[in-house]
Amino acid sequence: MSLWEPITIESKTGRCIRLGAISLWLHHERDEWHIAVERATDGEIEPTEQHATIEESTPPEDLDWQRWVVTGESPIVQLTPIMPDRPIVVRPESQIGIHHNSKAVFFVSIPIWLRIHVGKDKAQKLCEIPSAVLSNIWFGDPMSGELCYSLRTRARRDLDAGPTQPHCAVCPVTLHNGSTEDLDFERLCIRVAHLRVYESPKQLWTNAVTVSFRGVEQVSDISYEDRPPKWESVGKPLSDAREPVKANVFQRSFGNVRSFAGF
Repeated sequence: MSLWEPITIESKTGRCIRLGAISLWLHHERDEWHIAVERATDGEIEPTEQHATIEESTPPEDLDWQRWVVTGESPIVQLTPIMPDRPIVVRPESQIGIHHNSKAVFFVSIPIWLRIHVGKDKAQKLCEIPSAVLSNIWFGDPMSGELCYSLRTRARRDLDAGPTQPHCAVCPVTLHNGSTEDLDFERLCIRVAHLRVYESPKQLWTNAVTVSFRGVEQVSDISYEDRPPKWESVGKPLSDAREPVKANVFQRSFGNVRSFAGF
């Protein structure tokens, strides 16, 4: 059973959904839904938890539960993978240089958020839960910049260069250095609100992004493909973009950042 198909949880029963480092506990009680989240560190993740599982198990006693009262008593709950609610500043583990008039494709794994609906005909949204907690970072200058999430990435060039991550969607990013100078790829701001999420038999994907670098002091020409990624066979999108775009956008994608420790 796919995690993204409707799940039936009868009243007075519950399920635990394990996805990467997150355990999502759902309990149904008549017209109420109770939700709790438990997060594990990398060292605590069992090999079997590298794939999404749906289990019937007893929750720990120290969980912090949230309760929602909804209309009706439908036993149906629907999880949808979506992109985070802020841009992502991607920082490769090692600095990458791109020669002028050159381009390269990188595969960036972005942790998804889980949007939770209950009900069948008129589904009611309960909440959105990040599959991973990312630190905050400020991208740009103090006056016109924006609050983002910070993400360290391997910036893979080869899809098979590491294990799949069930809580992440692979975003194909093409960087084209169209300037007359070399590009030091130390950080890149990706506006993930413009990305859909797709499912393949192997992993989750987003539509592809192309960023054309024009110079350090120039805005970049950014295009978001309006079709599924071409690297694997996928079906219809599991979720639409938070903010769809129909044309290229011009935004600053390379620049300065400022971290917010304890923000």
